[in-house]
Amino acid sequence: MKHIYKIYKASDFLADDYFIDTMLNPTPESERFWNSLIQEDRIDHAEFISAYTMIRRINGNKPGVPDERIDRLWHRISGSIGARKSPHRNGRRFVWPVSVAAALLAGLLVAAVLRTPAGEGEQYAGWSRYEAILGNRAIPEKVELVSGETTMELDGHEVNVEVGSGGTVRVNDTAVEVTRSAEPVMSSLRVPYARRANLKLPDGTMLWLNSGSTVIYPSFFGDTNREIFVEGEVFAEVAHDDGRPFVVRTKDINVTVLGTSFNITVYRDEPYSDVVLVDGSLRVSIPTGGETLLEPGHRFLLEEGRASVCEVNIDKYVSWRDGIYIFTNEPIENILTRLSRYYNVRMNMPGARSGITCSGKLVLRDELGQLLQGLSEITTMRYVLADSECFIRFENDL
Repeated sequence: MKHIYKIYKASDFLADDYFIDTMLNPTPESERFWNSLIQEDRIDHAEFISAYTMIRRINGNKPGVPDERIDRLWHRISGSIGARKSPHRNGRRFVWPVSVAAALLAGLLVAAVLRTPAGEGEQYAGWSRYEAILGNRAIPEKVELVSGETTMELDGHEVNVEVGSGGTVRVNDTAVEVTRSAEPVMSSLRVPYARRANLKLPDGTMLWLNSGSTVIYPSFFGDTNREIFVEGEVFAEVAHDDGRPFVVRTKDINVTVLGTSFNITVYRDEPYSDVVLVDGSLRVSIPTGGETLLEPGHRFLLEEGRASVCEVNIDKYVSWRDGIYIFTNEPIENILTRLSRYYNVRMNMPGARSGITCSGKLVLRDELGQLLQGLSEITTMRYVLADSECFIRFENDL
């Protein structure tokens, strides 16, 4: 397949699994492969370096390839460009620096994967490539907003972000400076544990992000569809638009709607993913190719590769927006895992499940110790809370 790289543009590199994998996790074999293409002029050097620069910027400048390598490559590419004929305009030669190429690439990338025409969405390879680029980044300590080359850490337990139709951004009703372009700029909002955020998208769609969640979105949507990427838990009120379906992509499931409200949960450390429809209608699709049309008041659950649908009490799944956690016959381990996200406390629990289930309601604005004390009074759970860790035991484990 070496010969096909000759015609690759930067957006093609960013859609190539081998390129992404070897840029983030290089091996001696992959180093020899790419070096041979560069030395033998069987690759567009500028497109290659632009794609790599984009990966480095999105990945927080922490890929597996050392900075020295990018410097060596760029010097080699600069020399190669100088030795070849360059495009002329008005008699002058133009050589674009990396920063300009990377800025243009941001628009190319979004045009390629965030403005996919309706009916062609499945041609996009899905969440896996974005997980490969973004997955190595640690969870931030504060709410983090990234727009193009602009990165901001936002203070507060609950942050409000509004993206205007022209790409403008307001945080807690205050305008902020971000990267703006004639093409959509890829942006992300990442919420750490013990924090929450609200995000208003350019089309008027409202998103509520729970603790430990991420949303990746363009600065504005195209003419044919609206597409975002989600990890964690998000409640969405989608602005209705018959001509532009709204697509939510995750590592496990994809959701397509025109205008509706629903809750989606897809944490990478959870063994399940689900969607609960509040009103309207939506279509859920999974990697195996199955599709499900969901009705209001129903939950789509994907667990261990098995999909199921059942009728549920909606309040149980959306009350977290109001700072309340409702649970019914819930394994106590699940309750403790959710509390660990809300309060950013590591729960050290026995390896074996206790078999204890609980029903009730917790007010998430209360102190964690108060909530744990309440659980210990109605179960055999015992705990020791120390700083950012909690050690859990059950009487049958003592």
